[in-house]
Order: sequence, then C-alpha cells, then structure tokens
Amino acid sequence: MKKLFTLSLLALLSVQFSSAQEAGFYPPEGSTYNADSSIVTIPDAQVSYMYDETISFYASETITIDIAGESLELPFVSAVISSVVTPEGMTYDCNIANCVFTANEWGEVTLSGIPTSVVDSFALEITAIVTINAAPLGLPIDITFPIPYDGSNALLNIALAGDYSAINSFMPTFMLNVTPEIGIEEEAVLANVVVYPNPATTEVTFEFTSANQDTQIQIFDLLGNRVFDNTYSNELVSVNTSSFTNGVYIYKLGSENNSSIGRLIVNK
Repeated sequence: MKKLFTLSLLALLSVQFSSAQEAGFYPPEGSTYNADSSIVTIPDAQVSYMYDETISFYASETITIDIAGESLELPFVSAVISSVVTPEGMTYDCNIANCVFTANEWGEVTLSGIPTSVVDSFALEITAIVTINAAPLGLPIDITFPIPYDGSNALLNIALAGDYSAINSFMPTFMLNVTPEIGIEEEAVLANVVVYPNPATTEVTFEFTSANQDTQIQIFDLLGNRVFDNTYSNELVSVNTSSFTNGVYIYKLGSENNSSIGRLIVNK
C-alpha cells in the first residue's frame, strides 16, 4: 500500500486537468467571446429594466486527467455554485436546490433583477466548490477544491506545482455590461407615483400621472420571476395581491419614455 501511495503521489506531479468532451458551460444566446473563449460577455443589461438570462452547464461522470502521457478518468462527485457576484439590483438563482449539482446533470444559473447603475465590463465572479474521487490514482478519498482555485488543497498544490491554470481554465470568466436606460434624457411623462398601502395585504393601489400615455405595471419577486404584468390607460390602478406570498417584491411602472421602480412589501 505504501508503494502504491508513493507511485500515485509521484504521478500527481504531472497531472493536467481537462473536462470530458461533453462537459462545459453554455452561455445564453447573443454572448460574445474573446480569441480563446476564456472570457465570455453575456448579453447586456439595462438600467431600470428587468434582466433575465441563464448560463447552462453540464457535469459529466468523470473528469479526465493526463498522467505522464496516460489519460485517467476521475469520478466526478459534485459541484456547488457557492456565489456569483452581480451588479447592484441583481441576484442569481440555480435550477436545483442549494445549487448542488451531481454527475450526468444539466445545471442552470439564472441572473435576474433590475440593475440600478451603469457598469462597463462587470466580472460576475462565479465560484464553485468541486469534489472528485481520487481512487483511480490509488488514493481512496474524495478531493474537494474551489474554482477559481486558491491553493487550499495540499495534494493539488503538489500536483500543480504552483500553476493553477489547469483548474481555473475549466470555467471561463463571465462579463456583463450594464448600459444606460433608454430615453433617460427625454422629457418625463410618468410622475407623481404613489403606492399604497405598502406593506400591502390583499390589494395595492398605484396612483400616478402619465401624460395620457398607457402605463405598464409589472411586479417581480426577488428571484426575477414576474408575478404580475398588465397595461393601463387610467392613472389609478388597484392590483389584487391576495395570491402573493409574504415578502419583498419589485414593482416597475413604465410608459413610452421613462419608468419608475420601487419596492413593494406584502404582509398578510
């Protein structure tokens, strides 16, 4: 056993990581890439407008590594999306509880919300905790490490000899631009917005002036799900909230040239 462990440890010194062919990340339609696809810019967001785009990825059964010219496949155990840094006003959510994904599984990370300020080239900084099984290397243990890798696993540090690019290149850098609101310099035609009662119980009233233009009222939960959407020609609108769960919502009133955004609390 000692000899096997020693050979395995020596083999780790020449490990180079690569994902199985079908594994990888799939950005939303309209994304752009740099020359080597290491940086992906997803579709632009816009200040004061709801954003909703999804990054998909596939986790295969194994992660293939090359050891001294020979390929070995290490069983993939799990990956956890532990954080995503988003622009102010936005958040993220996964299609699986607690963002825990296992082998042979498609995953989705959805970015949503209403950004509040202009940002150029915002790095989303997705962090994942990955676990693989090292049994094919003679080490009957699971190895857990973060991506981006921070040097926290002693075995991987020996294997990588200070060069973390083999791990970090698995996940591209995702960028997002938040552009100015369209029509921000045009004459405002939506004004004097009053929302009451707030907190609401079974009904909330929106009162406003809109210069004889139709006004769209949308309400979103904090995950970006649209729970109400309708357009009105009058300037006093009541919305039934009896089916809403208690919590914080984002409302948006929009006319042809500008909009008004605020928070609505439902507490029944």
